[in-house]
Amino acid sequence: MPEAISQDSVAAPLPIAHGWYLALYADELPPGGVQSLEYVGRKLVIFRTEDGQAALADAHCPHLGAHLGVGGKVIGSALRCPFHGWEWDYRGHCHSIPYSKVIPPSARLRMYPVVERNGAVWFWYHPKGTPPEFEVPVIPEWGSADYGVQWDRHTWSIRAHPQDILENGIDFPHVMTVHGFDAPSNVVSSFEGPLYRWGADTGKEIELLDKRRENFSFRVDTWGLGLSQVHYHGLFSVIFQIGQTPVDATMTRMSFSVLTRESDRADPQIAAALRRYVADNVRTLEQDFPIWANKVYREQPLLCAADGPIHAFRRWAAQFYERAV
Repeated sequence: MPEAISQDSVAAPLPIAHGWYLALYADELPPGGVQSLEYVGRKLVIFRTEDGQAALADAHCPHLGAHLGVGGKVIGSALRCPFHGWEWDYRGHCHSIPYSKVIPPSARLRMYPVVERNGAVWFWYHPKGTPPEFEVPVIPEWGSADYGVQWDRHTWSIRAHPQDILENGIDFPHVMTVHGFDAPSNVVSSFEGPLYRWGADTGKEIELLDKRRENFSFRVDTWGLGLSQVHYHGLFSVIFQIGQTPVDATMTRMSFSVLTRESDRADPQIAAALRRYVADNVRTLEQDFPIWANKVYREQPLLCAADGPIHAFRRWAAQFYERAV
């Protein structure tokens, strides 16, 4: 008989991976806005200059440690500290001290690279401060005449690591057990640098009264462990943009944006089916939450031949850590 898996095989929590993460939605940060955030195990402050530039920094002032997100104020292109009034621009330079003409040469605030794309503000995190290694991919349909901007969105705080969330997607046998429907057929997957892509014919059919029944196909593009784009096509088209931002090594803030075609929303029957379809996806996702919150990470899981490509996925994910996992 094979040796039983013991509690000793349970690994310590996975570390925080480097990559792009969703800080917040762009419309949540107006010009002059300041917010406190807690992500990647750090206290952070995000602000938008009066001319619209978003910036993310460590929360505590290098001077005497005040929290810049609690009482800090945007003045032009800089964030003013609430304690002594030192002003830090969006590049992290101190350009004003109200009671001194001399600014210490070493006066720098740690900033994080940010990009505003697909309706969200994304930030790059690397524990060593290494510059971005890949770009946040553009969704071409975003803002187009037919699609417009996001139709619906959801956010959750989940006790799970981003790797567990993404691994769940290619864990096909759990689909019947947890969600009660057949796993997708004809799955094709590929790994290329920071991109993991997989897709399939879902095997599902949608019936809309006098409309025809039609299968859906889908493609999932995952860039690092923080960003996924899911494209569904069939009788209607849906694009999901999903952000998995680690609060720390055990908690994740999950953001779920939905993009749909205006022509689909304009047809009452298709629009009704579209709303049901999105609601079903949200409900299906939420069914996984208690599993993730109570599972452990096994470095050497006991797998059978019918399990999904979990080992291949983990080899790909390992590139985003500073130590092997």
